[in-house]
Amino acid sequence: MRVRFDETDRWLVMERGAVVVACNLAERDQRVALGDGWAGELLLGSEPHIEGGAGAVELPGESVAVLGA
Repeated sequence: MRVRFDETDRWLVMERGAVVVACNLAERDQRVALGDGWAGELLLGSEPHIEGGAGAVELPGESVAVLGA
């Protein structure tokens, strides 16, 4: 398992195998980096407007996304 976080921007990313959990702990929307070339799909999101793209996920404030490769 690999865990990355940014205390200032208030996000956390946990990776285990092909599954990534990205958390936005801030009150504002923000783009959270998932890694160069990461291109997976959204499996589960706490909010309806979560979008993943090449290497990042756009998360609303105080939300979480589970992504798979």
